[in-house]
Amino acid sequence: MLLTLALAALGAGCGSDQDGGDPQLDAAMIRELLGPPVEAPRVSRRMVTVPRLVGVPEDRAVRELNRRGLHTAPRFPGTVGNPHLKPTGCYSYASQGPAPGTRVPRGSTVALTVVLCSEVNGQANRLSGHGSS
Repeated sequence: MLLTLALAALGAGCGSDQDGGDPQLDAAMIRELLGPPVEAPRVSRRMVTVPRLVGVPEDRAVRELNRRGLHTAPRFPGTVGNPHLKPTGCYSYASQGPAPGTRVPRGSTVALTVVLCSEVNGQANRLSGHGSS
C-alpha cells in the first residue's frame, strides 16, 4: 500500500520542475511513507546430495530423505482397485527425480514412483539377466 502511494506520487510528477515541486521534499515524503530500509534475512540453503532410492524399501528411503532434510512426493500408479496394495505390504521406489547424486537445496522435494518390493526385485532380476524372462 505504501509503495503504491509512493509510486503514485512519483508518477504524478511530484518533484518535477514542471509543477514546481521540491524534489528533496518529495524524496523525504517517500522515505517516510516507506520507512527505513530493511535488509532481507539471509536464508542458508545448505546443499545436500539426493540419495539413490530406486529399489530401496520405503521405510529406509523415507528415513534417509528425512536425515538429509529432503521431502518426498510419492506417486502411486495403478493403485486404484489394486488388491495387492495393502497397508502392511512392502513398498519401494521404481523411479525418482532428481536423479541420485544431484545436489539440491535442503528442504527440496524428491518425486518417487512407488511399487511393491516384489515388482522392483523382479525388474532387477530381469535387468541383470537373472530370473524369468
